Amino acid sequence: MMIQKLFVCSLIFLFASSQQSPQTQSSNANEDSCRKFVQQFYDWYLPKAKTAKVRAADIVLKYKSDSFSPELLRQLKADSAAQAKARGEIVGLDFDPFLNTQDPSFKRCTAGKIVPKGNSCRAEVACVFPGANAEQSHVTPELTFEQGHWLFVNFHYQEGSKKYDLLGMLKALSDERKPKSK
Repeated sequence: MMIQKLFVCSLIFLFASSQQSPQTQSSNANEDSCRKFVQQFYDWYLPKAKTAKVRAADIVLKYKSDSFSPELLRQLKADSAAQAKARGEIVGLDFDPFLNTQDPSFKRCTAGKIVPKGNSCRAEVACVFPGANAEQSHVTPELTFEQGHWLFVNFHYQEGSKKYDLLGMLKALSDERKPKSK
């Protein structure tokens, strides 16, 4: 009789714990999946950014466009096209939006804290310069999970109390390039 009670209690415990673990496992799996995607992107991107003879966004447009949402991709292409027509004048992004810097000499970039929200996440990425007193640059990619894979939808930055994002900057640059009406 004691063995039967122990068996029944064990079954109840296993059933109860299995009811809670899929959500936890799913949340952890989403965080891990998001972190892995972001880290793989930076592992691929950083060596290319260090040696590139073209703008950072152009590398991504050529090789990783399938990793970006249609809206972000459209805005990056428009910025690149405008810059190509400018003949030396800067009319588009003047920094690397994926590293949040004008200096491509980073030693490494690491995806840290992941903040999931439904089918999206934000990943805090720290990029470290070489040297004893290594400085860091921070960028927070925002992603969404669509059709079985992650897509970058925006990149967020913060300098002190000032917050800004890539889509907002691209829109502002686009508006500045429009002819002024008289």
